[in-house]
Amino acid sequence: MNELEINCAVDIVLDTGAIKGSFILDAKDETVVLLQTFPPLDRSFLNKHILITYVTHDKGSERYGFSAEVAELQEGYETKGRGVPAVIAKRMSGEKKCELRMYPRINPPTPCKVFLDGEELRIVDISAGGIHLIQKPGKRLSEGINDEITLDIEVRSSSMRVNARILRKWIIKGMDGPEHLALKFLEEIPLYTLSDSP
Repeated sequence: MNELEINCAVDIVLDTGAIKGSFILDAKDETVVLLQTFPPLDRSFLNKHILITYVTHDKGSERYGFSAEVAELQEGYETKGRGVPAVIAKRMSGEKKCELRMYPRINPPTPCKVFLDGEELRIVDISAGGIHLIQKPGKRLSEGINDEITLDIEVRSSSMRVNARILRKWIIKGMDGPEHLALKFLEEIPLYTLSDSP
């Protein structure tokens, strides 16, 4: 782990697709100790695989990462004379260049439309694994984080029905602003349907 150093900032990609920021507290042999995330990972993440990614500046800004398994959660991992909550992970692979996202995002193909319960939503970006959408001003999704919803996606003359899990919901520009939705498709959609080529 030549690139990793104590206090190095990392981004952790969970199996749900969510991304959480953290720092390296310790790294020895195959064990990596991370500062507990916020909100914290709970015991349901034990023995689950995560992707630990970080940016190096040796040859420009490049992102590297490796897979690891969550082995233990500690409330009082001692560092610099004080105890802090920590996630202890076991390295499962070597480093390799990677993207922060599991699936690269692309601009929406033309024409492409997404509907939820018959209402069209604005597409910010889309990939084989998920989508970022914006609701019409005033519309709010009643479902919560980790709930599943069904989208109807139309690309040129074809259409498909896709089940997705809600990863994040947020509002910008005050409480009256439009609601953003980050969704993970429960099954990858074929990339050729997103291509702009005929």
